[in-house]
Amino acid sequence: MRSQILDQNTQLSFSVFIFILITSLLIVNSEPKIAISAQDSTELSDVKVAIYNGGHSNENLASRTALISMFEWLNADITLISPEEMLNGALSGHSMLVMPGISPYTLRDEMTNIGYDIIRNFIASGGAYIGIYGGTFFEWTRFPLFDVELQSYLSDLPFGKSLVTINLHKNATGPNLDDLQDSYSTLSWTGSYFDAPDMSHVTTIASYAQNGRPCMVTFTYGMGAVFLSSPHPEIEEGDSRDFTTFQDELNDPDSEWELMQVIASWLLAISGVMPINPIPVIIVSLAVVVFGVIAIALIVIYRKSHIK
Repeated sequence: MRSQILDQNTQLSFSVFIFILITSLLIVNSEPKIAISAQDSTELSDVKVAIYNGGHSNENLASRTALISMFEWLNADITLISPEEMLNGALSGHSMLVMPGISPYTLRDEMTNIGYDIIRNFIASGGAYIGIYGGTFFEWTRFPLFDVELQSYLSDLPFGKSLVTINLHKNATGPNLDDLQDSYSTLSWTGSYFDAPDMSHVTTIASYAQNGRPCMVTFTYGMGAVFLSSPHPEIEEGDSRDFTTFQDELNDPDSEWELMQVIASWLLAISGVMPINPIPVIIVSLAVVVFGVIAIALIVIYRKSHIK
């Protein structure tokens, strides 16, 4: 009888231990939302960010200049990488690659399949990627880097450069958007949107207010993470802090840099570069383990006291 009760104690203790282990793993591996203060512009301090230095149009120059200004505001360690440098391995050692707005034809000619393989491997190995407008056209240019296609101009949105309203999807899994505005006025060029045969692996960050189509999306790719935007959140229309006068006549009433700060930090966290609120996760995990050990001890003591 005594040995049977001891065996029962062992089985019960083992079951409780397995429950604790599984619970702790679920807590650690759950995908949290990151709460980042919109006023703190030092979130990317010392993070090595590569900005693609290709293309030659005025639009491309404006997008690249604005992105440099934005990441300087975030105190990132910025490197401009030309197509030739990227093809020769200069992307190595960086945590994030940023692709400014650029003609998809120019991007296709500069990068070729070899360059696309380099970008694909960079992200799959744990890199973060931000692509703006032309930097999202990989499927459209017949070099399918991502299984997300940027669809063409929508007839119910203004054609050409204009300000459009986008609505954030604050309930979406991913970056914590709770402290940000519900909507933004953003520079758009043709009003393109994202679509794919299977969108289940894609998180919509924002959609056009006029038609609900996804215009900002994010998803994981291998060990890395990707953010794509059809509008231009990097351009500060009517504000000189982006160091470009591009489309200043539009006079945008708000800034999307705080939104981009949250997204960039989330991409880096998912890619393993930045911690995702590690202290609360550790505390909860330790609390579960301690509770489990106490529970096992109480069970063993109780059952031993009832051994006849």
